[in-house]
Parts: sequence; C-alpha cells; structure tokens
Amino acid sequence: MANRNFSMCDFTVHEKIGSGVFGEVFKVKLADTQEEYALKKINLQKFNAEKEQIYPRREEKIHKSLLHERIVAFKCSFIDQNYLCLVLELCRGGNLSQYIQRNDPCVKIKSFFKFTKQICDGLEYIHSKDILHRDLKPQNIFLTERKTIKIGDLGVARLLEDPKCRSILTVGIGTPYYMSPELMNGQEYNKQTDVWSMGCTLYEMATREHAFEASTIADLKAKVSSGMIPTKLDQSEYPSEIKQLISQMIQTDQNKRPSVQKIRESICQCEQQQTQNISSGYYSTRDTYDDSSGLG
Repeated sequence: MANRNFSMCDFTVHEKIGSGVFGEVFKVKLADTQEEYALKKINLQKFNAEKEQIYPRREEKIHKSLLHERIVAFKCSFIDQNYLCLVLELCRGGNLSQYIQRNDPCVKIKSFFKFTKQICDGLEYIHSKDILHRDLKPQNIFLTERKTIKIGDLGVARLLEDPKCRSILTVGIGTPYYMSPELMNGQEYNKQTDVWSMGCTLYEMATREHAFEASTIADLKAKVSSGMIPTKLDQSEYPSEIKQLISQMIQTDQNKRPSVQKIRESICQCEQQQTQNISSGYYSTRDTYDDSSGLG
C-alpha cells in the first residue's frame, strides 16, 4: 500500500469503531481489493496553534517506524480536507477492555499469562526504539481474531530524545485512570511510566476494576500519589506471585518498579509453576485456569 497515493474515494466506510478527543476510527474496505482496515481520521482543526500541528504528524511518524507483530501495523496515510487519515491493521477481536468485561470474575490465568507476555514483547520493542507510549491501557491494547495482542493508539507517544519529553502535563496526555504519579504531578518520567500503566492494566485483568478510582481528578491524583496499593487485588483468584508483581508495578517510586524484561521473566516463572499445579490437580476444574473455549 505504501507505494500508492490514496484518498477517501478509495475506501468504503462501514462503521465507526472508536472515537477520541482529536478524531474517530472507522472500519473501512479498500474498494478495489475489498481488504478491510481501520482508518483513523485526525481532525487537524482541533490543533489550533501552528506548533500543535506537529502532534498528529508525530503519531504518523512513530507509527510508521514501528514494525513488530505486537504493534498495530501502519499501512499508509493521506490528507483528506482537514483530516490526517491513518490506515491501520484492523484488529477484529476488539480491545482488551471489552475482553476483560466479558470475563467474570477475572481473565482466566492462562489468558492472563499469554496477554501479559505479548504486552511485554510489544512494550519492550517500543522502548528499544527510545519511544514512550504514555497512554497504555486496555482500550489501546487490541486483539486479533486469534486472541493475540496488538498495542495501538500512539497518539500521545513521544520520543525520549524529544526535548519536550519531560514537560509538564498538558490536556490529552494520557488517561487519568492509568496515569503514573510522576505524569500526574508534572515530574520527570522515563520508561517506567509505561510500566505503571501496564500494572494498572494487569490489575484490571485480575479484578475487572480500575486500580485507582475517584470522582474528581484531584482525588484521583491524591490516591495515585499516596503509595497505597488498592485492596481489591487481595481478593483476586490469581496466585500471590502475580499479585505481588502487580503491586511492584504500581509503586509510587518509579525506580522501584520492575523493568519490562523482569516482568516477563516473572510471568514465565509463574506460568511454569501454574502448569505444574494443573498437572498435580491443584485446580479443581480447568475452567479456573483455562479459557480454552476461545469465546472470551
């Protein structure tokens, strides 16, 4: 697709599948091949100042640069009137937030292991390119038909080499429920800010609830900055090693959070132990462990 100039005339729009502050996402078909894609339309008029025009272009640039099986694939881009249009891989399995809500009381542990390792793979690759995601959350983690993970929505991702990378928060940077205390407080941050967001995501898989909730941003900021680990995690059916790992990921001090590589190693060790537990009859039924139905 990259060698061809496209316009909206080349696509048939079928339905809206997402929306945000700066644009909308549609399921589309390429007219001449009938191949399906996700088309993200970013409204450039929402970026008032001339200097703000770099933000949507930065998303385009970053997405183009990331080529990995755990990242939503970039296909092409074009301008349509006042919109920057990004044509992306279509993930037919929805997003992780939808998957979590379909699984009560929590995501089955086998799926948890699989998803977490795949999120680690994608995030480690992003970080290897000196890029921070800054808005990692279940709604931005997508699933294919085969229930494999694809990290997407890089609208607030930023290059570490960017001199503005450690600037004080502005509207639209990150999502409050998953935002690290250093981001909340306008402090310097690094790759570990994505580990916090991932920790909040894993917490949600374990409990089907946000790690931190409040009725106002000020109260949420106070909770996030308090250093208190939410008690709902204690009630999760997950092994104690997983609960401990999630607690470490949402430590207020970013220097005390584990690296993405360490998280993956811990998950693999725990998965090996749980597999042994299955063999020895630790679980009364496989349903506690396995979502082998694939229905999610």
